[in-house]
Amino acid sequence: MRGMRVVVTGAAGFIGSHIAEMLVAEGHRVVIYDNLASGHERNLAGFRDDVEFVRADIRDAAALATARSLP
Repeated sequence: MRGMRVVVTGAAGFIGSHIAEMLVAEGHRVVIYDNLASGHERNLAGFRDDVEFVRADIRDAAALATARSLP
């Protein structure tokens, strides 16, 4: 199923960034949702322009609503 919209939480971490990168390579629209508490934007360097990035905590309901409404 190509072209799905996928939200990856914690995607600035080591494992999450590899999952997000794989999804982008497969043609999916990826929204990265991370508060950068332990992850780093440098982990997204190779595909940062190909994703939407929401810097917020998963407990932030308003930010979750924003991420949900991204195209």
